[in-house]
Amino acid sequence: MLKKIFTLAMPLMASLTFSLTADQDFIWSGSECNPCCPEPVCCEESFGNFFLRGDLLYWTSHISNQEGDFGRSDVSQSLTDCVLTTRVCESNKDPHWKWRAGYRIAAGYQLPCSDMEFAAMWTHFEPNGSKHHDDECDDSSGGRNRLKFNQVDIVALYNIKKCPSLTLRPFLGVRLAEIKNHIDVNHVNELILPTAVATETRSLFNKQRFRGVGPVFGINGDWDVMCGFGAYGTIAAAVLYADYNIRGCSSDIFTAPISNEIFTSSRRHLHQFVWNVDLALGVRWQTCLCESLYLSLKLGFEHHQYFEFNRLGCNNGDLTFDGGVFSVGLAY
Repeated sequence: MLKKIFTLAMPLMASLTFSLTADQDFIWSGSECNPCCPEPVCCEESFGNFFLRGDLLYWTSHISNQEGDFGRSDVSQSLTDCVLTTRVCESNKDPHWKWRAGYRIAAGYQLPCSDMEFAAMWTHFEPNGSKHHDDECDDSSGGRNRLKFNQVDIVALYNIKKCPSLTLRPFLGVRLAEIKNHIDVNHVNELILPTAVATETRSLFNKQRFRGVGPVFGINGDWDVMCGFGAYGTIAAAVLYADYNIRGCSSDIFTAPISNEIFTSSRRHLHQFVWNVDLALGVRWQTCLCESLYLSLKLGFEHHQYFEFNRLGCNNGDLTFDGGVFSVGLAY
């Protein structure tokens, strides 16, 4: 359903960085609420405006179609009237992803006497997920999924003032992303045979490195309510040409009476087009600290999704990030 909604929304807007939402709205000139703010200067006296912003992220993540990698199976055989019956019980479950903190750093410049702005942003986030055997006393079975996410956006924005309180900013730029995905799983499965009991120790280690580059475009809206308080929203999308480097190895070791060992390894290198979307919504407050220094605070919610990102399993899975953001920005 999400995929259909975003596909319909793509022609209407496009994609930007994770949350380039209120970056360039630091300069607020409501003299009634901020008497320290100076009057607007003429073009001959204007030298543009710089801004710096730091975001504290508190997100959780999820990768779909990975339950098979973290599954376990128990096999039992029974012999009745010379008829051998085999019963397989398989349990597959996604790992549990924890909430983690990340950060984002942004900087930009607005051209003097112009509605054109330029900005660059770097986002870093390292979540992990884990899955353990249902038996809390059994520490031999379980697995872990680790991610390392880095994304850089360089964009140009154009300010469109629809009314005194509403500003729209369409934008276009370049997105670069590197995402490393590691899966480490170890499971001990039970095999009940007619004359004995054996165990299978299954170990799996897969690694995927994703590097992508492509255009990012979208639109941001900022609504000024009163005295520096307002709301913002962003919808964006990007299409990345991705380079995948995938490695994997696994082992299956059976005890007596089977007494067998199976080792496999694989390596793939492929190129794919991957598209992703960004959604952001929140509130902000900004004020003038002194004659030429402005402060902006922002609190919001974000959703980011890379479609068909995961190539480790038999089925491609989506990578999603959801959570809150708190931002502190300065403009001068």
